[in-house]
Amino acid sequence: MTRTRLIEQLSVLFGYWLLGGIGLLLAIAPGYASPVFPAAGFALASILTGGYRLLPAIVLGSFALNISHVALRGSLEPLSVLLALCIGLSAASQAAAGCYLVRRYLPQGWNALLNERQIILFLLLAAVLPCLIAASVSVSLLLACGVIEQSEFAFSWWSWYLGDTLGVVVFGPLTLVLKQKEERQGERRRILLPMAIILGLVGLVFFQSARWERRSLIAQLQQESKVIVDMIKAKLNTHYEAVESLHHFLVAARPVSREQFAIFSRLLLSMHPDMAALSINDHVSHERRTTYEMWLSSQYGAPETHYKIMQRSPSQQLITAEKRAHYVPVRFIEPYEKNSRPLGLMFTLSRQDVLRLILHCRRDNLLSRHRYIWCKMHKIFLEY
Repeated sequence: MTRTRLIEQLSVLFGYWLLGGIGLLLAIAPGYASPVFPAAGFALASILTGGYRLLPAIVLGSFALNISHVALRGSLEPLSVLLALCIGLSAASQAAAGCYLVRRYLPQGWNALLNERQIILFLLLAAVLPCLIAASVSVSLLLACGVIEQSEFAFSWWSWYLGDTLGVVVFGPLTLVLKQKEERQGERRRILLPMAIILGLVGLVFFQSARWERRSLIAQLQQESKVIVDMIKAKLNTHYEAVESLHHFLVAARPVSREQFAIFSRLLLSMHPDMAALSINDHVSHERRTTYEMWLSSQYGAPETHYKIMQRSPSQQLITAEKRAHYVPVRFIEPYEKNSRPLGLMFTLSRQDVLRLILHCRRDNLLSRHRYIWCKMHKIFLEY
């Protein structure tokens, strides 16, 4: 390949990448289909004037465009690379098909477009029919790869087809005018200014429409998010109120037996079926450990079974808790049948850890009314 042809290939590649990037600035979510895609017209005009040998530049230009677009979104994967390559091949196939049809059925007039018949025929052969290729192949690939949903297929296909068609209609003739020889400089100046003005107006309209669409989507997302947040807050408040009522019961009925705790807890759980379990977790010093274990055994009416304070090993097996200054074991838990294994299990949160969590939540105004904190590690409320 000579230096001149290499420069020509690189020029087409860069031109396609640049114009494609401008087109994607107007893209409609998920960001692949643009309402006007100037690179499609540039690709057709380049093949018409430079021949099929420029097709590799179109493939690489489209590939570079889509790879850079995906990389900026932070989702570059092997599948994305393959998808970008296939989209580049479809873009080159579309340009090649348009070039073949124009040269086959408009061999003498495509570079002049002097009358209405030539213009209409050029638009039909270069835009309306060939642009079916890239839209159909590319959007089908996006669907197959999971980039878009089935419900988005029709809209994405139409946006892609319309964007390529408008790109060929507007930028195809404009690129051909720019590539005209010196003897047609007068025609270039006469045509270039009106087309540039029209192009600028079209781009401005689409850009503003895209901004309005993004603002509308953001406002809708914020509104729906607020509804979801309010629902979560309401649900958490009911949970807090249930646990707080359990606390009041424990204070009023102290000391509480296992049977009393079971009756009251089952009542609360029946009113709140989305709560998995309720438990009492004691703070036990090491000096009181033996006494506590014997007392816990008596509460379950099984003196022959000595309940011990347990912990989980690194392999998640239940073992007797190691010696430490303080323990936070489970005393009672309901429903007992489904949660008997955690009985006596020691939570690995120390008293200082709990206090730090409480201070953190109070600083963030998360515990202004309640004396409980949700332990995500063990999925349980801890009273403090």
